[in-house]
Amino acid sequence: MVASISSKKSDKPIRHKTTCLNPEAIVTGAKVLPGDGTEANNLKPNMKKISAVILVCSTGLIAQAQLIDDFSSAGLSEYTQTIVLQNGASSPLVFSDSTGGLTVSKASGTAAEQVLFLRNDYSLGVGQTLRVGASVATNSIYSDFGIVVSALVNPTAAVWVSGTVDTRNNYIAVYVKGQTDAIGRAGFNGAVNAGGSSGTAGVPDYSNLLGLFINRTAADTFAVGYTTASGDTTTFTYTGMNTAIGNAIGFYADVRGVTSYGTLDNLTITPVPEPSTLALCGMSFLGLVAVMRRKK
Repeated sequence: MVASISSKKSDKPIRHKTTCLNPEAIVTGAKVLPGDGTEANNLKPNMKKISAVILVCSTGLIAQAQLIDDFSSAGLSEYTQTIVLQNGASSPLVFSDSTGGLTVSKASGTAAEQVLFLRNDYSLGVGQTLRVGASVATNSIYSDFGIVVSALVNPTAAVWVSGTVDTRNNYIAVYVKGQTDAIGRAGFNGAVNAGGSSGTAGVPDYSNLLGLFINRTAADTFAVGYTTASGDTTTFTYTGMNTAIGNAIGFYADVRGVTSYGTLDNLTITPVPEPSTLALCGMSFLGLVAVMRRKK
Protein backbone atom coordinates (compact mmCIF):
# COMPACT_ATOMS: atom_id res chain seq x y z
CA MET A 1 0.00 0.00 0.00
CA VAL A 2 1.22 3.50 -0.82
CA ALA A 3 1.91 5.68 2.20
CA SER A 4 -1.09 7.85 2.94
CA ILE A 5 -1.56 10.98 5.00
CA SER A 6 -5.34 11.09 4.90
CA SER A 7 -7.53 9.87 7.70
CA LYS A 8 -11.00 8.51 8.01
CA LYS A 9 -11.08 9.54 11.62
CA SER A 10 -9.00 12.69 11.93
CA ASP A 11 -6.97 15.09 9.80
CA LYS A 12 -5.57 17.08 12.69
CA PRO A 13 -1.89 17.90 12.17
CA ILE A 14 0.38 18.32 15.16
CA ARG A 15 2.90 21.02 14.28
CA HIS A 16 6.28 21.32 15.87
CA LYS A 17 7.38 24.76 16.95
CA THR A 18 9.52 26.69 14.45
CA THR A 19 11.37 29.93 15.08
CA CYS A 20 11.36 32.34 12.12
CA LEU A 21 14.18 34.79 11.51
CA ASN A 22 13.64 38.53 11.65
CA PRO A 23 13.75 39.71 8.00
CA GLU A 24 15.32 43.04 8.93
CA ALA A 25 18.22 41.20 10.55
CA ILE A 26 19.13 39.19 7.47
CA VAL A 27 19.03 41.75 4.63
CA THR A 28 22.66 42.77 4.40
CA GLY A 29 23.24 46.42 3.60
CA ALA A 30 19.80 47.69 4.50
CA LYS A 31 19.93 50.86 6.55
CA VAL A 32 17.17 52.39 8.60
CA LEU A 33 18.21 55.93 9.49
CA PRO A 34 16.68 58.45 11.81
CA GLY A 35 15.03 61.50 10.23
CA ASP A 36 12.06 61.55 7.89
CA GLY A 37 11.93 57.77 7.67
CA THR A 38 12.17 57.73 3.85
CA GLU A 39 14.68 54.89 3.65
CA ALA A 40 12.78 52.89 6.23
CA ASN A 41 9.57 53.32 4.21
CA ASN A 42 11.33 52.24 1.00
CA LEU A 43 12.49 49.12 2.81
CA LYS A 44 8.98 48.01 3.81
CA PRO A 45 7.94 46.46 0.45
CA ASN A 46 11.16 44.44 0.40
CA MET A 47 10.59 43.34 3.96
CA LYS A 48 7.16 42.08 2.95
CA LYS A 49 8.69 40.04 0.13
CA ILE A 50 11.27 38.52 2.44
CA SER A 51 8.62 37.76 5.05
CA ALA A 52 6.46 36.06 2.42
CA VAL A 53 9.34 33.83 1.32
CA ILE A 54 10.12 32.87 4.92
CA LEU A 55 6.46 32.15 5.68
CA VAL A 56 5.97 29.90 2.65
CA CYS A 57 9.20 28.01 3.21
CA SER A 58 8.61 27.60 6.94
CA THR A 59 5.17 26.18 6.28
CA GLY A 60 6.60 23.63 3.89
CA LEU A 61 9.52 22.65 6.10
CA ILE A 62 7.66 22.08 9.35
CA ALA A 63 7.61 18.32 9.90
CA GLN A 64 3.98 17.55 10.54
CA ALA A 65 2.90 14.63 12.67
CA GLN A 66 -0.18 13.21 10.97
CA LEU A 67 -2.58 12.19 13.71
CA ILE A 68 -3.98 8.74 13.04
CA ASP A 69 -5.89 8.17 16.26
CA ASP A 70 -6.25 10.07 19.53
CA PHE A 71 -9.05 7.77 20.78
CA SER A 72 -11.21 10.78 21.57
CA SER A 73 -14.26 9.29 19.84
CA ALA A 74 -15.43 5.85 20.90
CA GLY A 75 -15.03 2.99 18.47
CA LEU A 76 -12.16 0.91 17.11
CA SER A 77 -13.78 -0.32 13.91
CA GLU A 78 -10.74 0.67 11.82
CA TYR A 79 -8.70 -2.10 13.47
CA THR A 80 -8.57 -5.85 12.82
CA GLN A 81 -7.53 -8.10 15.73
CA THR A 82 -5.55 -11.29 15.06
CA ILE A 83 -3.95 -13.76 17.47
CA VAL A 84 -0.56 -14.80 16.03
CA LEU A 85 0.67 -16.98 18.91
CA GLN A 86 -1.24 -18.92 21.55
CA ASN A 87 -0.20 -21.76 23.86
CA GLY A 88 -3.31 -22.40 25.92
CA ALA A 89 -6.98 -21.73 26.42
CA SER A 90 -7.81 -18.28 27.75
CA SER A 91 -10.19 -15.40 27.13
CA PRO A 92 -9.28 -13.16 24.17
CA LEU A 93 -7.56 -9.83 24.77
CA VAL A 94 -9.86 -6.82 24.74
CA PHE A 95 -8.76 -3.41 23.45
CA SER A 96 -10.71 -0.39 24.69
CA ASP A 97 -10.66 3.38 24.12
CA SER A 98 -13.25 4.20 26.77
CA THR A 99 -10.74 6.19 28.83
CA GLY A 100 -9.66 8.43 25.94
CA GLY A 101 -6.58 6.31 25.29
CA LEU A 102 -6.01 2.70 24.27
CA THR A 103 -5.87 0.02 26.97
CA VAL A 104 -5.68 -3.78 26.78
CA SER A 105 -7.21 -6.25 29.21
CA LYS A 106 -7.70 -9.97 29.83
CA ALA A 107 -10.58 -11.50 31.80
CA SER A 108 -9.24 -15.03 32.40
CA GLY A 109 -6.34 -17.36 31.69
CA THR A 110 -2.55 -17.12 31.94
CA ALA A 111 -1.53 -18.55 28.55
CA ALA A 112 0.66 -16.62 26.14
CA GLU A 113 -1.54 -14.81 23.64
CA GLN A 114 0.28 -12.49 21.23
CA VAL A 115 -2.10 -10.25 19.31
CA LEU A 116 -1.81 -7.77 16.43
CA PHE A 117 -4.42 -4.98 16.31
CA LEU A 118 -4.01 -3.51 12.81
CA ARG A 119 -5.40 -1.03 10.31
CA ASN A 120 -4.39 -0.49 6.67
CA ASP A 121 -5.90 2.90 5.83
CA TYR A 122 -2.40 4.16 6.64
CA SER A 123 1.02 2.74 5.85
CA LEU A 124 4.57 3.55 6.94
CA GLY A 125 6.76 4.81 4.10
CA VAL A 126 10.50 5.29 3.85
CA GLY A 127 11.60 8.31 5.89
CA GLN A 128 8.52 8.15 8.12
CA THR A 129 8.21 7.37 11.82
CA LEU A 130 5.30 5.73 13.58
CA ARG A 131 4.93 7.09 17.13
CA VAL A 132 2.66 6.65 20.10
CA GLY A 133 2.50 8.32 23.50
CA ALA A 134 2.80 5.95 26.45
CA SER A 135 1.53 6.30 30.00
CA VAL A 136 2.37 3.04 31.74
CA ALA A 137 3.52 1.62 35.05
CA THR A 138 5.13 -1.55 36.31
CA ASN A 139 2.57 -4.36 36.50
CA SER A 140 2.77 -7.62 38.47
CA ILE A 141 1.16 -9.42 35.50
CA TYR A 142 3.10 -10.28 32.31
CA SER A 143 1.83 -7.51 30.03
CA ASP A 144 3.50 -6.38 26.80
CA PHE A 145 1.86 -3.47 24.97
CA GLY A 146 3.14 -1.33 22.10
CA ILE A 147 3.06 -0.56 18.37
CA VAL A 148 3.61 -2.70 15.31
CA VAL A 149 4.06 -2.49 11.53
CA SER A 150 2.96 -5.47 9.47
CA ALA A 151 2.82 -6.66 5.88
CA LEU A 152 -0.85 -7.63 6.19
CA VAL A 153 -3.81 -6.19 8.06
CA ASN A 154 -5.26 -9.69 8.45
CA PRO A 155 -2.34 -12.11 8.95
CA THR A 156 -2.97 -15.83 9.41
CA ALA A 157 -4.59 -16.41 12.79
CA ALA A 158 -3.26 -18.86 15.38
CA VAL A 159 -6.16 -21.13 16.33
CA TRP A 160 -5.26 -23.03 19.48
CA VAL A 161 -6.05 -26.73 19.83
CA SER A 162 -3.06 -27.97 21.79
CA GLY A 163 0.59 -27.09 22.39
CA THR A 164 1.77 -23.78 20.93
CA VAL A 165 0.27 -22.45 17.70
CA ASP A 166 2.58 -19.88 16.06
CA THR A 167 1.69 -17.95 12.87
CA ARG A 168 3.95 -14.93 13.44
CA ASN A 169 5.01 -13.56 10.06
CA ASN A 170 6.33 -10.31 8.56
CA TYR A 171 5.96 -7.78 11.33
CA ILE A 172 8.06 -5.60 13.65
CA ALA A 173 6.93 -4.49 17.11
CA VAL A 174 8.30 -2.41 19.97
CA TYR A 175 6.53 -2.44 23.32
CA VAL A 176 6.60 -1.72 27.03
CA LYS A 177 6.97 -4.74 29.32
CA GLY A 178 4.80 -4.06 32.34
CA GLN A 179 6.29 -6.78 34.50
CA THR A 180 9.92 -5.65 34.17
CA ASP A 181 9.80 -1.89 33.50
CA ALA A 182 11.65 -2.41 30.20
CA ILE A 183 11.29 -1.95 26.43
CA GLY A 184 10.89 -5.14 24.40
CA ARG A 185 10.94 -5.75 20.65
CA ALA A 186 10.10 -8.48 18.15
CA GLY A 187 10.67 -8.88 14.42
CA PHE A 188 9.74 -11.56 11.90
CA ASN A 189 11.04 -11.63 8.32
CA GLY A 190 8.58 -14.03 6.82
CA ALA A 191 8.30 -16.68 9.52
CA VAL A 192 11.96 -16.27 10.48
CA ASN A 193 12.64 -14.63 13.84
CA ALA A 194 14.70 -11.55 13.00
CA GLY A 195 15.53 -10.78 16.60
CA GLY A 196 13.55 -10.24 19.77
CA SER A 197 14.51 -8.89 23.16
CA SER A 198 12.97 -8.40 26.57
CA GLY A 199 15.10 -5.31 27.10
CA THR A 200 16.82 -4.31 30.31
CA ALA A 201 14.78 -4.12 33.50
CA GLY A 202 14.39 -0.54 34.68
CA VAL A 203 15.53 0.99 31.34
CA PRO A 204 14.00 3.41 30.91
CA ASP A 205 12.39 4.30 34.21
CA TYR A 206 8.72 4.39 33.24
CA SER A 207 8.26 7.68 35.06
CA ASN A 208 10.46 9.21 32.31
CA LEU A 209 8.92 7.36 29.35
CA LEU A 210 7.02 9.49 26.85
CA GLY A 211 6.45 7.10 23.97
CA LEU A 212 7.57 4.45 21.49
CA PHE A 213 8.60 4.69 17.84
CA ILE A 214 9.31 2.69 14.68
CA ASN A 215 11.34 4.60 12.08
CA ARG A 216 11.54 3.28 8.51
CA THR A 217 14.94 4.46 7.32
CA ALA A 218 15.00 2.43 4.08
CA ALA A 219 12.63 0.10 2.24
CA ASP A 220 13.96 -2.91 4.19
CA THR A 221 15.26 -1.18 7.33
CA PHE A 222 13.41 -0.24 10.51
CA ALA A 223 14.77 1.32 13.73
CA VAL A 224 12.76 0.80 16.91
CA GLY A 225 13.02 2.43 20.32
CA TYR A 226 11.54 4.73 22.91
CA THR A 227 11.27 8.45 23.67
CA THR A 228 11.98 10.40 26.86
CA ALA A 229 12.42 14.11 27.51
CA SER A 230 16.04 13.65 26.34
CA GLY A 231 14.87 12.50 22.89
CA ASP A 232 14.71 9.22 20.99
CA THR A 233 16.75 6.15 21.95
CA THR A 234 17.05 3.42 19.30
CA THR A 235 17.20 -0.04 20.86
CA PHE A 236 17.61 -2.04 17.65
CA THR A 237 17.64 -1.71 13.86
CA TYR A 238 16.13 -4.43 11.68
CA THR A 239 17.74 -4.73 8.23
CA GLY A 240 17.01 -6.87 5.19
CA MET A 241 13.33 -7.11 6.10
CA ASN A 242 10.44 -7.87 3.75
CA THR A 243 9.57 -4.59 2.03
CA ALA A 244 5.83 -5.26 2.40
CA ILE A 245 6.19 -4.66 6.15
CA GLY A 246 4.62 -1.29 6.83
CA ASN A 247 1.53 -1.82 4.68
CA ALA A 248 -0.47 -2.03 7.91
CA ILE A 249 0.15 -0.35 11.26
CA GLY A 250 -1.29 -0.60 14.74
CA PHE A 251 -0.74 -2.20 18.13
CA TYR A 252 0.83 -5.32 19.63
CA ALA A 253 -0.06 -6.97 22.94
CA ASP A 254 0.76 -10.11 24.91
CA VAL A 255 -1.02 -10.32 28.28
CA ARG A 256 -0.70 -13.45 30.43
CA GLY A 257 -3.02 -12.87 33.35
CA VAL A 258 -6.14 -11.08 34.51
CA THR A 259 -5.41 -7.37 34.27
CA SER A 260 -6.11 -4.11 32.45
CA TYR A 261 -2.99 -2.35 31.17
CA GLY A 262 -1.94 0.82 29.31
CA THR A 263 -2.55 3.67 28.24
CA LEU A 264 -1.24 4.35 24.72
CA ASP A 265 -2.41 7.52 22.99
CA ASN A 266 -1.91 9.82 19.99
CA LEU A 267 -0.82 7.38 17.30
CA THR A 268 0.94 9.43 14.62
CA ILE A 269 3.11 9.19 11.51
CA THR A 270 5.78 11.85 11.14
CA PRO A 271 7.21 12.57 7.68
CA VAL A 272 10.52 14.32 7.02
CA PRO A 273 10.95 17.47 4.85
CA GLU A 274 11.90 16.70 1.25
CA PRO A 275 15.54 17.70 0.43
CA SER A 276 14.27 19.36 -2.77
CA THR A 277 12.03 21.64 -0.68
CA LEU A 278 14.98 22.70 1.46
CA ALA A 279 17.08 23.49 -1.62
CA LEU A 280 14.29 25.39 -3.39
CA CYS A 281 13.57 27.61 -0.40
CA GLY A 282 17.24 28.38 0.09
CA MET A 283 17.76 29.32 -3.56
CA SER A 284 14.61 31.45 -3.66
CA PHE A 285 15.60 33.40 -0.57
CA LEU A 286 19.18 34.05 -1.70
CA GLY A 287 17.96 35.11 -5.12
CA LEU A 288 15.56 37.65 -3.66
CA VAL A 289 18.26 39.13 -1.43
CA ALA A 290 20.62 39.43 -4.40
CA VAL A 291 18.01 41.30 -6.47
CA MET A 292 17.37 43.71 -3.61
CA ARG A 293 21.08 44.47 -3.29
CA ARG A 294 21.36 45.36 -6.98
CA LYS A 295 18.47 47.79 -6.62
CA LYS A 296 20.27 49.69 -3.85
